[in-house]
Amino acid sequence: MPADHQPSDNVANKPADGALPLQVLQHYWRYPSFRPGQQEVIDSILLGDDTIALMATGAGKSLCFQVPALCLPGLTLVVSPLVALMKDQVTQLLEVGIAAASVHSGLRHQELDTVLENAAQGVYKLLYVSPERLRTDLFLARMPRMNISLLVVDEAHCISEWGHDFRPAYRLLTDFRAELPKVPCLAVTATATPQVLQDIGDQLGMESPATFVNSFWRANLSYSVVQSSDKEQRLLQMIKRLSGPTIIYVRSRRKAEDLADFLAQTGTKALPYHAGLDHDVRQDHAERFMQNRVRVIVATSAFGMGVNKPDIELVIHWEAPPTPEAYFQEAGRVGRNGNKAYAVWLYAEADFDLLYKQLDQSFPPPEQIRAVYGHLCSFLQLPVGAQPEEAMPLDLDRFCTNFKLPYTATWHALKRLETEGYIVLVEADMEPERFRCKPDRMGLYEVQLKKPDLEPLIKGLLRVYGGAMFTDFVPLLRRKLMQGLRLTEGQLMHQIGQLTHLEVIDYIPQYGQPMLWWASPRVLPENLRIDAQAIANRKAAERNRIAFLADYAADRNTCRQQQLVHYFDVSDASPPCGLCDTCQRKAKENPPIKTVRQAILDQLAVPAHHQDLIQRLNPITEDVLWTHLRRMLDEGLLSNQDGLISIRMQP
Repeated sequence: MPADHQPSDNVANKPADGALPLQVLQHYWRYPSFRPGQQEVIDSILLGDDTIALMATGAGKSLCFQVPALCLPGLTLVVSPLVALMKDQVTQLLEVGIAAASVHSGLRHQELDTVLENAAQGVYKLLYVSPERLRTDLFLARMPRMNISLLVVDEAHCISEWGHDFRPAYRLLTDFRAELPKVPCLAVTATATPQVLQDIGDQLGMESPATFVNSFWRANLSYSVVQSSDKEQRLLQMIKRLSGPTIIYVRSRRKAEDLADFLAQTGTKALPYHAGLDHDVRQDHAERFMQNRVRVIVATSAFGMGVNKPDIELVIHWEAPPTPEAYFQEAGRVGRNGNKAYAVWLYAEADFDLLYKQLDQSFPPPEQIRAVYGHLCSFLQLPVGAQPEEAMPLDLDRFCTNFKLPYTATWHALKRLETEGYIVLVEADMEPERFRCKPDRMGLYEVQLKKPDLEPLIKGLLRVYGGAMFTDFVPLLRRKLMQGLRLTEGQLMHQIGQLTHLEVIDYIPQYGQPMLWWASPRVLPENLRIDAQAIANRKAAERNRIAFLADYAADRNTCRQQQLVHYFDVSDASPPCGLCDTCQRKAKENPPIKTVRQAILDQLAVPAHHQDLIQRLNPITEDVLWTHLRRMLDEGLLSNQDGLISIRMQP
């Protein structure tokens, strides 16, 4: 097990199955108590009730199923659509000594076989599974031997066609639930409208589920939309005015690199984070930010899932976010420690031209989808009816060149095939190079005796990974091993090659290309099930989301937080937040009369010219100030002698 994945000393005297939730929370996570809303969800699960939980980003929805997983006997099965989120949560669970693993489309056959067999033998308390893997022969063969106590559907909005990230593979859960009739189900999501919540329950076959909607209101969060023709200067002003950890969200890898360089050149410690970086580099940048060695991370949406950093003070959106749900989630990563925090959108009208253009590109016509599918089958030499068990590398550049296809349009056609449930695309960086030790400890010791030149490496692997490398595939931490063993990269990889040749380890390299997994058997292009009307409906729903964002950016009269909260919960009648740019502007333009008058009188303890008053009484606007000065002069409370204003002495 990697050093950064080592179980804590919590393993000793760990609570047994049946422990109270609070005992589990305090033992593994060291929190003294639950956050608002968590206890109610956990109690519902432990009563065996089907449950739906809508909890905003930062409310701790993962603990709502991780804690009961440790109170219940057997295995908790967590269905999740996001490989990165699965990996983050598994890593965090391993760090506190909880046995967990994930099964998704990027794994090789021997990894899948190992993880599923471990799950069947009761090695794990939580198993994360992508929805596409639920119906594979390999999973179905092991499932009867898994003692499943709880089914969790994470990112549950994906099951609804009205959701912002609909995944047809989630519809498999309707039949899958029927195979677990006595197992309670928890559906959790951070972003869903009332219509989507109703659809989640219907699709999962829940009858009168216990439903918990946590408040979306963030009393410490200030939302702002800032329109500027010079974003770089406004960015520098914000960075200088605040001093806490900051995330800047951008829409492209190039912008992440350029903006991080710009900030570094102006004296701010900043690093980029995006899926195009090498795995080790990306992890290093994330760790430096989490440990406050770097103040600013400039990131695509690849950064943030599973991030547990409570002291983030500022989130800046450099461009328009793609959906209200994405904006709310990303902005919600600030201020989880309860301190005042800021979410700023640097707005430009051209942002929406780009969003609408990208929307049109992301919904190619059916004939284009069919053409790309046909070319893909030819390129990978896949016969009709075939469904490879493993993902295969896809050289997208060569594919487009061979068939004279435009790159961007082809990528969107592939993503649409993924949305329709035919393929799954896994970016190359999602799965780092990894290995598993084949012999047991005694067998490994015998290798040490026979190959003394490999003894330092073997001891180094044991020191870094412990027993985990005998049961699971673990990431190969090149830098850590090179530093600990004082080896060059070439020397390390030569010795890894020797261990592989001797069949001491199973080694899986990292592919430099996207991986493609066939979620259903190959068919003829003309037989693709493409529901043009359903696609049109989803496109219209996405257009409505962009329209909401445009209205949100343009509306300078309604409290920002009220707008966002109302989007998710139309019944919420919370008052204006008082913190957003709209509320602040209104307070500045229309301060209470008593407040303004008292401020004027306080400043006139010594007579002053009106220009001095204007400066002293900022942020009260000049118009507001003059209105009150005139009234107080007319009422005889003040006198004006050649511009020198003073308090009139009363007889």
